[in-house]
Amino acid sequence: IFILPLAPSSILGYALYGVMVLSFLYLVKKYLIDAVIDILAAKTDLWHRKTYRDVKLQKVPQDERTAIVYTVYLSDVKKVADVMERFEASVRNNQGENIISIYLASSNNAKIYAVEEEFILSLQAKYGTDKIYYFRHNPNMRVGTKWDKYQDLMSYLYGGKNIPQTYLSVKRNENEPLFEFTLGDLDKLAAGVPGKRVENVFIADPDNVLSPAAVLEAVRFVVHPRNERFVIVQPLILDAASAPTVYSKLTGHSERKKHMLRDISVWNRFGK
Repeated sequence: IFILPLAPSSILGYALYGVMVLSFLYLVKKYLIDAVIDILAAKTDLWHRKTYRDVKLQKVPQDERTAIVYTVYLSDVKKVADVMERFEASVRNNQGENIISIYLASSNNAKIYAVEEEFILSLQAKYGTDKIYYFRHNPNMRVGTKWDKYQDLMSYLYGGKNIPQTYLSVKRNENEPLFEFTLGDLDKLAAGVPGKRVENVFIADPDNVLSPAAVLEAVRFVVHPRNERFVIVQPLILDAASAPTVYSKLTGHSERKKHMLRDISVWNRFGK
């Protein structure tokens, strides 16, 4: 900016001056304003990290029993092995007392169900029938979203009744079970039994792999007295610089995608 005179004497000078000013403003926004916004957005999360990490839990308590839950809908039997590989990796990374893993199937395909059952039985032989569970959702329950299926499972784990609840607008037959088939030791699952039932559900997508001790770290957050008001917890998403490509530079595609998430990530629309 300072290379050019303050009062350009030609059209070219004005144009160059304008480009330099716009470039300067862009850099200010990119490296100063955005950085301040991200710091403010992360401030609460960093505070919570300090608070829940001072909880010295070495294992999940009995009264905070936690389930890793994968809700899986597949249309291709060939994809079962990939999902099961990620499921087992999450199980392996989060071994410990009062941690179980549940595979919630809803593909409504006999061939897929058969392969899933075979995998689950092999995992139960390795980890135990009280650690690995398989629930097959009743297709007559008429649920449309993944969240509906999670709610059905959570209502069973917490309430102990394998019947549909009234939280959905679609009326369902209360004489039909929520789950048409299960694998695992249901007596040790203790669904609906206070002090023994599952109290926390760690939801994962089929393409997720939970990092080592992720469940224990989440429980540390849950049990901290300052977090009693939280019922649903999700990770905080912050914008990160994506790897630039020729396509993204020319079209601004990655920048638009980041701005689609900004109102969710920065302002925590869904809470923490």
